Amino acid sequence: MDLTVPVLLKNKPMGFDEYCMTVEREESSSLDYLVNKDAGWSVPGSLTAKVTPQGILKPFYGDTVVIPLEEDLMFLMDSFQELLQIGIRDLLAEPLLKEHFHITLHDLSNSPDENSIEEKMEENRQKCEDIFWEIAKYLKKNPGMSRVNLHSLYAFPCVNVSAVMGFAPEEDKDYRTIMNLYNLFDDVVYLSYWLRMHVTLSYFKPFVFSHEQRGVLHKYLSRISSKRVPVGLDLKKLAYQRFDSMNRYKTIFTLGDFC
Repeated sequence: MDLTVPVLLKNKPMGFDEYCMTVEREESSSLDYLVNKDAGWSVPGSLTAKVTPQGILKPFYGDTVVIPLEEDLMFLMDSFQELLQIGIRDLLAEPLLKEHFHITLHDLSNSPDENSIEEKMEENRQKCEDIFWEIAKYLKKNPGMSRVNLHSLYAFPCVNVSAVMGFAPEEDKDYRTIMNLYNLFDDVVYLSYWLRMHVTLSYFKPFVFSHEQRGVLHKYLSRISSKRVPVGLDLKKLAYQRFDSMNRYKTIFTLGDFC
């Protein structure tokens, strides 16, 4: 294992500058789309699987690899959620518990039916445990690699599912570290998309937003976007978690358990 090697994303080289420019362009475009008078708003099935029309978070099951936030950042993200809840409560699902705020490193399995993924989740757990052991050995030999620095880009609507705060790596070293970690877990569940780092601030209610509602959403997300937020991630907090709704996560193990 070497987390410093040049990054391949889905077997294609992508350098630090190209990655940062790409995610910044994606996020700013998503935000600007809200005030495009010709824009529409569709409700994705992935949202209706998670949120009722009344904004209650449904039972929804799965497993994931995440990096929990430090306490100060957790409270800051919660303050952003509170701003959204005050300004556009009618558009949003019930608030998320701040103790579960995290940056997802790699999605694994999910389904509204827990029984359908029980065997797959157990297989994922065993594979993740093996990878966590390898990462722990690597970081023991290379302790300087155990921290990744990011900075915020934009708060934006993510595929009409949620309002999120997006992040980019601070330096090339941070980029290589986090992306090469991400690639390790493609051996558990291969994803067709590559990592866009973000914190979910709130889920939307599953209905079509009007042009006026999108404009108000744009106003509040732009206000949050004006805050530049530095983030330090402690990789020893890397966690394999399971969830039974978007508001109920349980840590099964962390990288610190292997160190």
